[in-house]
Amino acid sequence: MTLKICHRARPTLHGMRPWLATLCLIGVTAGALTVRAQEEQSAVEEARALFREGIEFIDQERWDEAAEVFRRALALHDAPTIVYNLGIALSHAGRLIEAAESLRRLRDDASADAGIRADARRQLSLIEPRIGHLNVSVEGDAEGSELAIDGRVVDAGAGPVAVDPGTHTVALRRNETALAEETVEVADGASVDVALAAVPTARETAERAQP
Repeated sequence: MTLKICHRARPTLHGMRPWLATLCLIGVTAGALTVRAQEEQSAVEEARALFREGIEFIDQERWDEAAEVFRRALALHDAPTIVYNLGIALSHAGRLIEAAESLRRLRDDASADAGIRADARRQLSLIEPRIGHLNVSVEGDAEGSELAIDGRVVDAGAGPVAVDPGTHTVALRRNETALAEETVEVADGASVDVALAAVPTARETAERAQP
């Protein structure tokens, strides 16, 4: 049995065009389904049901819920229509970095339909300029420390860090203790400078003072 996703598109809100999918079964004869094929068909049907649920959430502008069900659908069946609509939902939820990752994957998928790849490129041209960046500089004794943005450790020497628009917490930590911390607001497409001064903790100061 051969399974494929047939694509069609319809216009919807904000000028975006979610891609819809219908399941096509090719070359299936009665009694010819193997156990594996039955399992695959079951996964595709479950993914299709989740996909429809995600489209309903998009129509209601419930973006986070749409993204969640599209992720679940994608785990069951990897289809370009699901990848595209996941990117759309994430972008409207303000999760631009994840959205761009999803759409770049689709843009670079040579096996995907040319139309949906073109739509992915158009969406990327709108999303990527909105991604913000943090330029973090550290002064003082930062040896053995790590830089974290919103709790996620990043490479302090890798240059500007891409972030979604919104509020972010930048912290310098050593041995799980904060040496410095700043909360910053990043507008769409903005590049924000953050200067952190690594100040030894009271414990570190006391330990260094011991003979």
